[in-house]
Amino acid sequence: NLARLDAGQAPFEQPLTVVGATGRWMLFISEFVTQAETLQAIGEIRYAAKDFREALGSYYEALAICEANYGPESIEAANCLNYIGGSLIELHDHEAMAEVTRRRYNIFEKRLRGTGDFSLGVYQRELSDALCRAGRHEEAEEEGRAALAYLRSILGDEHREVAWCEGIIANLLACHGKLDEAETMAIDAATRYSRLDPNGRLTPLIKQGRDFIFALRGNFDAPELAEFKSRDLDYAFLAYVQNHPASADVFQRGAEHFELHGQTEAAAEWRTVAERAAAIGSPQVSR
Repeated sequence: NLARLDAGQAPFEQPLTVVGATGRWMLFISEFVTQAETLQAIGEIRYAAKDFREALGSYYEALAICEANYGPESIEAANCLNYIGGSLIELHDHEAMAEVTRRRYNIFEKRLRGTGDFSLGVYQRELSDALCRAGRHEEAEEEGRAALAYLRSILGDEHREVAWCEGIIANLLACHGKLDEAETMAIDAATRYSRLDPNGRLTPLIKQGRDFIFALRGNFDAPELAEFKSRDLDYAFLAYVQNHPASADVFQRGAEHFELHGQTEAAAEWRTVAERAAAIGSPQVSR
């Protein structure tokens, strides 16, 4: 369809598919929409339909167009890499995800280093996260600590981005087996983030890492664990769970602990988490 459009022909033939109809609508509302933007929109539709491999193909086509027209180190290319990374996560290709995220970080690092823009630290934290998902824990720790130091230098300690980054690093330290430091950092991050989060919307997410570290240490008597809610879980946290070699049965053991102590509601929550964690692929599980 895009080739027909370039040739000045009618771009969309009958019968229209959902993807084709959406593309037609986009071209109708703006004559300035680019091929890359159209491909990204098609990718988003396929992604929403959970057709992640087809979405990935659309995103790579968009990346090729952006690199050809704007350059491989352009912001446009970096944005395409972000879309590609999302599909790679869903396809459980964490190694490829790590490489795509590094390419994206390198683009922003060249543009933002020395500007005082704190978002550079966010991009580096995301790189650390991607490396952790891929099981590359030493690299993840190095990038994570650098991101935290950078964010602190720009924003100071009392900022949500700093507390959030600290919570992410606590999780990757746990994945690396450094539970003492991970627990101290996770407790501090959860305490400070809950103080800095104005509406409390994201606080449950940062507390997940702390609670998981408690569970890894077998500290099921910690009062916070009885309040753990499966509905608060997000994908990133479960990816950390899967990347920890001791995580296969940690939630199941939690469920058994609470059941043994007559805390049936908490036991049900932990069993739900165990089922969700088991359903997510990871490099370790795949190998």
